[in-house]
Amino acid sequence: MYGSKLDWLAQHVSLADYFRQTKQLLPDSFENLQGQTNAFSFSYYGLLRPDVLVSYLFPSIPIHFFIIGYATFLWASTGGLCYCWLRNKGYKDSICFFQAYVAYAPIASFSPTNKSCL
Repeated sequence: MYGSKLDWLAQHVSLADYFRQTKQLLPDSFENLQGQTNAFSFSYYGLLRPDVLVSYLFPSIPIHFFIIGYATFLWASTGGLCYCWLRNKGYKDSICFFQAYVAYAPIASFSPTNKSCL
């Protein structure tokens, strides 16, 4: 459940930070997680996500900046890409803007803003 002490963001930030601390891109296993289980079992938590991979290049920057920044980038680009795509299809500006807003509004409206792992 979102908002608990270990919500989605906290899980993904802490595990991605642990992945970076190993200093290996694809380790065979993680010694301190789930009894030294196979590393692939953590693929759900984003072992090879683009934001995590880029964060390996900048170990001095905290991981939560990469995860939140990447999510914000994807969130912001949703409306813009929808607008550009519809504009290239030949729709009027008002239709493009409205549909881009319809694509963007649910993300902005239903994103939890009062919970943070920072």
